Amino acid sequence: MNKSLSRSDHRAAAMGVSVALFLMLAGAVLGQSANTPTESIAFVVAADLNGDGFDEVIVGLEAWSEPHIAEFSLPGDVYVYEHNSPLAVTSDLHQVFQCRSSIPETYLSAFFQPSLISIADLDNDSLPEVVIVWYEQYWWPTAYRPLSVLQFNPEDGSYELAIDAARFVGEIGGYAVEDVDLDGVPEIVEIDPVYGTETNPMSGVEEWECHYCPHRYGVRIIGFDGGAFHVDPALNGGDVYVTADKYLPDAAWEATSSFLPEILEQVRSMVQGQSIEPDA
Repeated sequence: MNKSLSRSDHRAAAMGVSVALFLMLAGAVLGQSANTPTESIAFVVAADLNGDGFDEVIVGLEAWSEPHIAEFSLPGDVYVYEHNSPLAVTSDLHQVFQCRSSIPETYLSAFFQPSLISIADLDNDSLPEVVIVWYEQYWWPTAYRPLSVLQFNPEDGSYELAIDAARFVGEIGGYAVEDVDLDGVPEIVEIDPVYGTETNPMSGVEEWECHYCPHRYGVRIIGFDGGAFHVDPALNGGDVYVTADKYLPDAAWEATSSFLPEILEQVRSMVQGQSIEPDA
C-alpha cells in the first residue's frame, strides 16, 4: 500500500487537526491572554495565509466591558496559529501573531473589538487576506467601525495587520467584500451613513435625523494592493456615491444588512457602466 500522502491529503489532515483544535485552542488563547473569564471568542477560522498548503488558525477575542463604561474595558485581540508540521499534534500548534503586540499603540483604542468580515485574495497575489472590521472603543456619537487586513508578508515570513486610519465608517455603516467589477479580484465596498434632516411632527421644526435613522448612505469602493488601501475611481470617479433617500435599518445592530444586496447591485451596475439609479 502506498503510505505517502498527496498535498491535498496533507491539507485535509491538517485541516482536520485544526477543526478538532478549535475549542481547545480557544481555551488556550483565553487562558494566556484574557484577564477576565468573561472575555469570549469573536471568531475562529482557518485559512492558508502563507501559501504552504496548510491552514493557519485565526482566533479573534471579543472585548470585555462593564455596562456603560466602555472606555475602561479590556480590548479584544486577534491571534494566528501555525502547525510546526503538516500532521502536528496539538502541542505543536504555536502562536505566530498577536494583534495587540504588532500594531502601533496609537491605534489600540480604536481597534477595540474584532469582527471577521471575509477571507479573500484582495491583491491578486494568490495568498488570501483576512478582512477584519473592528468596533471602535467609544460609543456614539464617536463610535466607528475601523477596517484592517491581516496578511502574510512573504518577504520576511511574518504576519501583519495593514491599517488605514482613514477607513472609519460610522457605527451603523458597514463593509462588504465583493468582486463588483467582475475582474476576478474582490474589492471592499465601504458604506457610511449620511445623515439628513427631518421635520418634527410635533413642532414642525426641521431637525437632524436620529442617530439610528439615516435614510442615505455614502458608498466607496476600496482596493488593497498588499501594502495600503486606496479609493477605486471605478465608482463615481472615486467620489462618494450617495444612495437615494430610502434606506432605514431595521435595527441599529443590524446596520446595513437588510438592504445591502440592493446597494451592492447599484454599485455593480454603476461600475459596469449602466448607471442604474435605485427606485425612489
